[in-house]
Amino acid sequence: MKRTIGILIGSALAALALAGPALADCVRSDITEERSVATTFRAADHNSITSSYDLRPTFASLCLSDGSVPDGDFVLFEIDTYGGTGYSRFAVRLDDAPELIDDLQTFLRWHAIAAARGDVFERDISVDSDARCRHAEYLDEREHNRSNQRMAQDARRQCELDRANSYGFGYAYYRGVFVKFQRSARGQSVGSTITPDQVPELIRVLADFISGELEAETLSQAELDATYQ
Repeated sequence: MKRTIGILIGSALAALALAGPALADCVRSDITEERSVATTFRAADHNSITSSYDLRPTFASLCLSDGSVPDGDFVLFEIDTYGGTGYSRFAVRLDDAPELIDDLQTFLRWHAIAAARGDVFERDISVDSDARCRHAEYLDEREHNRSNQRMAQDARRQCELDRANSYGFGYAYYRGVFVKFQRSARGQSVGSTITPDQVPELIRVLADFISGELEAETLSQAELDATYQ
């Protein structure tokens, strides 16, 4: 993953669901099980009336894959947003969880400094400019039919463009909150937002996810079949 530090360009917030490539929700052919996660974590949504970030009902699920696709297992957070727009989604793959924890810890360190100094600023924490390259590699590993070859070539060209311009998905410090953004030639959109008080609980969930100790509120399919016959 290419990680760069720079200025977060553009301040307008858009209510978008930025979940990363191929991670829209648990409804994927390789997902064998989805279990609710026990957590007090709440993401935030921008309240245009009060010009504040308010905590919203947030539902977490552990999505387990059969391993047939490179995305693998992930935790999905669904946030009940304002404006009747439904739920925004924020997914974290197992492979990406350690780096996200690093980014969240960087955010907390910067926030402590900013709070002490009274600073207000916007700054990138990390940018993943290689997502399209990883997708191209995945296509190359599959059957080498013409369709896959063409898509892989397009993905590689887009990846080079992303690398040259620091395009891609990333995380940033945005005036006291942690945000996920998407930057492309069309501009930049900001989606999932996390307030400082919620960061420690998110770090705990991700750490438990990595260690395999993430507590689920619902029974597994095996437990359900064994208990209720």
